[in-house]
Amino acid sequence: MKKILLIIIIIFLTGCYNYTEINDLAFISSIGIDYNKTNERFIVTYEILNDNSTGEGKINKSYTISAEGKNITDAFNNTSLKVNNKPYFYHLKIIAIDETVAKKYTKDIVDYILRNPNVKNEFFLILIKNAKAKDILDKSDEVDPDIGNKIFKMIKSNEEQNNISIDQNFEATTKFFTSKLSNALINTFTINDKDEIIELGLSAFKEYEYIKTLTNEESALFNLIIKGKASLTLNKKDDDKIISVNIYSGKGKIEIKDSEVIYNIDALGEIKVNTTNINLKDEKAYHNLNDEFKKILNEKLLKFIEVLKNDNLDILEVNNLYYEKTRKEMNIFKSFDFKLNTNIKIDKKGLIFNFEN
Repeated sequence: MKKILLIIIIIFLTGCYNYTEINDLAFISSIGIDYNKTNERFIVTYEILNDNSTGEGKINKSYTISAEGKNITDAFNNTSLKVNNKPYFYHLKIIAIDETVAKKYTKDIVDYILRNPNVKNEFFLILIKNAKAKDILDKSDEVDPDIGNKIFKMIKSNEEQNNISIDQNFEATTKFFTSKLSNALINTFTINDKDEIIELGLSAFKEYEYIKTLTNEESALFNLIIKGKASLTLNKKDDDKIISVNIYSGKGKIEIKDSEVIYNIDALGEIKVNTTNINLKDEKAYHNLNDEFKKILNEKLLKFIEVLKNDNLDILEVNNLYYEKTRKEMNIFKSFDFKLNTNIKIDKKGLIFNFEN
C-alpha cells in the first residue's frame, strides 16, 4: 500500500523538466534583420522588454541588442550570446527585414524561423524601406516603450481604418512565398522626415524575392477587391469645384468565364466634400453623379490591374481561382481580359441611392 501511495505521489508531484523562472527570461518583442553590404554580414537586433522598475512611476523603454554573423544562423546565435537572460520569443510581435534582405535572403530567413521551435509563427513579417530594421527598433521612448507592440497595433488599425495593411501572420504568409501561382504580400514601414515610424503600402514578392511596394491607394484597392474593406477617396473636379466621395466599405466577387476575369464589386460610400452647386438632397442629382463616380472607380481599378499584369504579380489570386476551376496549374493572370461590374451606394445623411451598371 505504501508503495502504491508513493507511486501516486511521484506522478502528481513531478515538476516540469524544462521549467524556467520568469526572471531568467528576456522577452523579445521584435527582431530586426539587416544586411551590411560592406562586410557582407547579417545584423540581427533584438528588442527586449525592460521589466526593471524605476520606482518613480515612469514607463520603462525597451532596449536593443545587436550582433553580426556571416550567415543568418550565426547572427542569431551571436545576438543571443549577448543577452543576459534566456531569449524568450513566444511574445514576438514582428520581424523586420531591410530591402537587401528582402531582395536576396528572404528564403534564408523563412527557413530559419520555420526550423526554430522556440518561435510561434503568429508575428508579422514586415519590410523596412529607406532605413534599417535596427533604426526602427531603436525608436523606443516613454510614449512608445515597446516598438514591436506599436507596429503590431498600427497594422491592426490600418487594416481596419485606412485599409493599407493586411492582418496576415507569418504562418499564413509563408504559404504564398512557396506558391508558384500567387504572390506574397507583407506590410511595409519607414521613418519619415519628422523621424516618425509610418506605414507605407503593401510590398509584393514573387516567390521569395521582393519586387515592389504598392502605393497606399493601390493597397486600398487590393483590400477593396479581396478583403471587402476600403478607405478610398474619389474626386470629381469641375474647374475649382469638387465633390469627394469616400468609399468606406465594399464587397468583391471574382469569376472566370472562358478567357475573361469578371470582377463584381459592390461599394459603399459617403460624400465628404461638396463645393459645387449640386443639390445633394435631390435624388436625380445623385443619379446624375453615378456614371461619373463609377467611371472614376473603374479607371482606378483597371489601372491597378494593368500595373499588376505588367509586373506579373497575381496578388488577386486569379491563378489559384483558375486552378480550383480547371485543376490546371497555369499562369493565366497576365493573358486574360478583365471586366468590371461596379455597384455603388452613396449614403448622405441617411439617404441611400443605388447606382448600378
